[in-house]
Amino acid sequence: MQTQTLFIQGGQAVHLSDQDFIAQGGEGCLYMQGAWVYKIYTNPQQMPPAAKIQELRVLSRPNLIVPDALLLDTQQQPVGIRMAHVPDSVALPRLFTNDYRHAQRIDNAKILCLLQIMQESIAFIHAQGCLLVDGNEMNYLLDKQHTQVYFIDTDSYQTPSFPATAIMPSIRDYHTPGFSTLSDWFAFAIVACQLLIGIHPYKGKHPQFNKQDLAARMRANMSIFNPQVSLPAAARDFSLIPPAWRDWFERLFEQGERQPPPPLGTAHQVAQPAAPVLQSSRGLQIQLLRTFNAPIHGCQSYQGHITVFAGQQAHLEDGTQIQLPDIYQIFHAELSMQPILASLVNQQLQLHNLHSKTDLKLPLKAEKLLLADNHLFCVNQDKVTGIKLHELKQTCVAAPGASWHILPKAHQVLNGILYQNVLGEPYVLVPYQAQACALLPVPELQGYQVLDGKYEAGVAMLLGYRQGRYALLCLRFSENFQHYQADIMQDVEQAQVNFVALDNGVVVQLLQEGELQVLHRSQAGRRVVKDAAIRSDMRLCKNGTQVLAYQGERLYALRLS
Repeated sequence: MQTQTLFIQGGQAVHLSDQDFIAQGGEGCLYMQGAWVYKIYTNPQQMPPAAKIQELRVLSRPNLIVPDALLLDTQQQPVGIRMAHVPDSVALPRLFTNDYRHAQRIDNAKILCLLQIMQESIAFIHAQGCLLVDGNEMNYLLDKQHTQVYFIDTDSYQTPSFPATAIMPSIRDYHTPGFSTLSDWFAFAIVACQLLIGIHPYKGKHPQFNKQDLAARMRANMSIFNPQVSLPAAARDFSLIPPAWRDWFERLFEQGERQPPPPLGTAHQVAQPAAPVLQSSRGLQIQLLRTFNAPIHGCQSYQGHITVFAGQQAHLEDGTQIQLPDIYQIFHAELSMQPILASLVNQQLQLHNLHSKTDLKLPLKAEKLLLADNHLFCVNQDKVTGIKLHELKQTCVAAPGASWHILPKAHQVLNGILYQNVLGEPYVLVPYQAQACALLPVPELQGYQVLDGKYEAGVAMLLGYRQGRYALLCLRFSENFQHYQADIMQDVEQAQVNFVALDNGVVVQLLQEGELQVLHRSQAGRRVVKDAAIRSDMRLCKNGTQVLAYQGERLYALRLS
């Protein structure tokens, strides 16, 4: 394990090891130790000078993560900066998607509170003579309660003596030369629209522009508020926008005006019409299976036993309903099919047999839970541990199984898969059996910031962000999980993972409004099913070899013709 010694300007030594590594980006590496993050630049010429750090210190709000000191090497030369650490943070774009909002119980009132914080913080930054310039969605973090917004990458801000030059094309104001408070507010409006409606204001379909013409749409002021633009079904209703901001959005995006936002106010949301019942068509047979009393945010199955997560409850196949804790997974004993609820209480694993109403004693510390193909794993600091179930007649006994080491601060637990940045190299850890994990390098993800991912039945998809664009990487693993076949989709319209891998090897992916892609885990070839019945607000799931989908409160069975 390598360790490097640096010095906080003033003399205090800092010893950073591989265990402190968080991530590597275009400018350098990030390390975390205690309450601090240390950014070490690959090229020290790119780091902000001491005078700029001094000017940034006027941004003295707790949610503005500004550099507070220079890092010096053993030759007393500046090589990096120190900043406050935001623990258990969430990337802001996660709140763009309906599934995440339903699962985390985030309503529009909470979104408005976050926007109020952002608006006040940007006004404060401007009052100190600074500009964000590149206020794209990845330069914000949320706390795990989704009640606070943190502004990061502030070392790139424009200060009175140090101009900024870089900006993502997705938030650039093509109508205004240079950077100003108004160009900052334009960028903020784009992010705000995504938080409220779930879509970039210049996305959707326009008959005169193709999907890649984002800059051309922005120059032509052809936004989602134009009557010629059709929106995907996953976009949320415009009634979620407060009236004063609806007017502000239309003036900005449609008429090309530039002005700061008015007071936020409250959205007078009209009663949301129920999502239309999905209807069968020539290419797609649709059967309504069940309607629940709250929006569905997850559905899983094992050996024909379906569990549906709707609102704050889990609905089991036998009709049992349970209240969901904050951190949970549900899996089944392989022989008796007894459902087991796993949860974390004060970072201690709790296992509860939902049939016998008994607790399974297993004193094991964990920070997160990972469930892959009905196999439960606990993640704690630098270790992933499998959980073994021993069945004695009708009694289940739990025990810790095999463990695998990971970097404690550089991993992300996703849906059925773990992603980690190993000193600048992307890897995935795939738990493909009860006591077997594969750790594989994924060079295709180099340079991407991974936001979401899912593994199921030998197939994984990961959503990455780079240079203002989202890409979706599909990995189809070999039978022994030593190799994979990779396909990558650039400029994906929906910033989310939406596929299902059936038990017979067939993979069905929702590409966009009106399109499903069908392929096989281990066979060449694919086909695209185009049908108006396919809506982007459908979320795919399965029951063995049967494709299911949920939309709002309804669960459907799908059959492709």
